[in-house]
Order: sequence, then structure tokens, then C-alpha cells
Amino acid sequence: DILCSGEVDFVFAQNPVTNLVEVAKSRPVQEAAPLSAAQLAVLQMAKPTLRSRPGTMMDPRYVAVSRSHVRTCQVQIGIEDLKQHLDEFRDTGSVKRFTMA
Repeated sequence: DILCSGEVDFVFAQNPVTNLVEVAKSRPVQEAAPLSAAQLAVLQMAKPTLRSRPGTMMDPRYVAVSRSHVRTCQVQIGIEDLKQHLDEFRDTGSVKRFTMA
């Protein structure tokens, strides 16, 4: 019930260095911006049970992402790495797969 009544427009996290719980107000759901690619990747990995309830409407895209078995991620690489991979793709038609530790 704590997440369904009272003040619900906030986020929190425990600081791993200090062990303090840090809390900040967030925007109301009606004003919330669409989820970023990084947020969608976290949603997909967390796989929470999402569903609409009376008086609310869950974005069907978020429900689909949370139920998807396709892994997504966001990767940042430098321009030289990108050029190398694009050249490899142009020359061979494929790019070697990446693995993450």
C-alpha cells in the first residue's frame, strides 16, 4: 500500500558509500516524460508486473518491454570505434558480436 497511497511522486536510493537513503520528489505521473532508452533497458531487465488499474492507464509499450525476452542495451563508443565497425560491416556484411563481462 505504500506505493499506492499517500505521497507517491518521489524516488529513492540507498547510497552505497554512506548507506544513507536519499529521497527526491519526482514529477506526477501525468507529467512524466517518456522513458529513455536506458530506462527502457532497466525496465526490461527488471521485468516488473505492469498492468492498468482502475483510474490509471499503463502505457502498453512499457508493458511490452517489461515482458520482452529480447535483451536491449545502450552502448556508447567513440567515433573511431564506430568508424571501424561500420567499415567492417561494409566490407563483410556483419560485425563480430560483443560480450559483456
